[in-house]
Amino acid sequence: MKIIIIAGCQRSGTTLMGQMLGAHSQGFLIDEYDSIYQWANAWLNNSKNQFDLLNQSIKKASSKYVDKRHKIKEFNDLSDRFLVLKAPNLTFYANEISLLYDEISVVYPIRDVRAVVASMLQRKQPTMITNQINHFNKSEYVHQNYSADLKKLMDDNTEIHIKATIIWKIKSLLIKQFKVNNLNPLLVKYENLISEPIEVAKIMARHCHIKYETNMNQHHRYMDGKGPGKTKRDRKIDDNSLKKWNAQLNSEQLSEIMEIAQQTMSNFDYDN
Repeated sequence: MKIIIIAGCQRSGTTLMGQMLGAHSQGFLIDEYDSIYQWANAWLNNSKNQFDLLNQSIKKASSKYVDKRHKIKEFNDLSDRFLVLKAPNLTFYANEISLLYDEISVVYPIRDVRAVVASMLQRKQPTMITNQINHFNKSEYVHQNYSADLKKLMDDNTEIHIKATIIWKIKSLLIKQFKVNNLNPLLVKYENLISEPIEVAKIMARHCHIKYETNMNQHHRYMDGKGPGKTKRDRKIDDNSLKKWNAQLNSEQLSEIMEIAQQTMSNFDYDN
């Protein structure tokens, strides 16, 4: 089956990119609100119950659509559609994904660290950061390559904006694992997506071997309700969030964030 995975760091545009690809007339989006990780775990481990769990996720996922896709209730209803998995926590499983027989394309968002950290802090919900730390702690690769960062994440005295910055750094750099495992990830800057949404949508379509459709830039017409991160699915693409971090982070926080993230930002060609 053809599957498109949206990996990368939370708050980097994963929801928007998932919805754009999921709005394609042949696409079907499954995300965190659809119990995606329960199924994904079974999928990666080739468990016997993977199709039962997939059907449960599909039934939940169909409710986000306002077109005929809201009638899709199980795998057999998908026909010749492709799945779009908005699943940033699959970022930790590049090796396992590479062993699957499905036709897989990977889209990997990246976003200015300051905007990501500000967004994480604005939510005032430590659950996401705690969950990410738990994922990092289970990753042998993270233990081997980011032990000092992991130690800071595990320290209760580390300030929350520092933890958020480290999470951004590690999850952004994990794109290397997708490259090493020959998954050919497409790096997409959130800022480019906002400034040139049609051109970037076409780039994503080419990378995923699907035909570009205007649906992709009109996702708000095909979905409603709220997505992960309380994102309104019927919200058009806009640039309202690009520089909000200016008013959300103080000078001391910005200095500490950039001290940690400067090199990684440069690696991804961000001008600071």
